[in-house]
Amino acid sequence: MKILLLFIFLCLVGTPFVFAEDAQPPKFATLKDALVFIDHALDTADWSGLSNALYPPLQPNEPNRTNWTQLKEARGNLHLADVFSGQDFPATDNEYVIKVPRNVMMGGSRIKFIKVDDGWCIKAIYIVR
Repeated sequence: MKILLLFIFLCLVGTPFVFAEDAQPPKFATLKDALVFIDHALDTADWSGLSNALYPPLQPNEPNRTNWTQLKEARGNLHLADVFSGQDFPATDNEYVIKVPRNVMMGGSRIKFIKVDDGWCIKAIYIVR
């Protein structure tokens, strides 16, 4: 009975934390999916979610790949998914960069994506000063 309850509990709450080290960053099929993810993380201040979404994983000596609070401030009420609606990842390239111009977002920014297997991952998000 205890094993059944444990199984039900794990099904309800998800994978135990001990397996988090094996977690892979999310892969996105479309640019819109990736930007909705970023917008949601910025709206909810989910900095660890954004950091964990980077591929390859963020290393301690790479602080410039994560300017989350500055990006949130620069973005304001703007949603990146709206700015880039109608655009998508290229069919033949393995890397893709979108540039948010300074007149659209304070300071401008660049979001780099990299093709990994059958999807796209976020490589870095930079604010251009």
